[in-house]
Amino acid sequence: MNNIEKFRSKINKYIKNKNKKSGLKEIKTLLILADFYSTYGAYQSADRTLVDAEDIARENNDYNSLANINLISSSIYFLEGDIDFTLKMGEQSIEIFNYLNLEVPTILKSNIATIYLNTDRY
Repeated sequence: MNNIEKFRSKINKYIKNKNKKSGLKEIKTLLILADFYSTYGAYQSADRTLVDAEDIARENNDYNSLANINLISSSIYFLEGDIDFTLKMGEQSIEIFNYLNLEVPTILKSNIATIYLNTDRY
């Protein structure tokens, strides 16, 4: 197990122990960690952290957080080079924002449009 994985394991235990009743705080912390991991190219750790955040959002029926988790997931998968999953997460995020009657973030629409244009999928 590399140092990032050891760190991830320890911090996730800490987060779960400190935030048992507060899913939103735990989700925010996990999203910060996912960003941290992806910044250093630890995409598997970022992915597992996002899955943990998604599980918490689903357990709490927190669709707003789920939309934002998918938005962040799409960005991280883009950095990793997984275009198909980037589009899947981005489109799911848009669907949830629309379902909640919330404005879809401009950055998400822009990123999705750019991917479609650059990959000739339009």
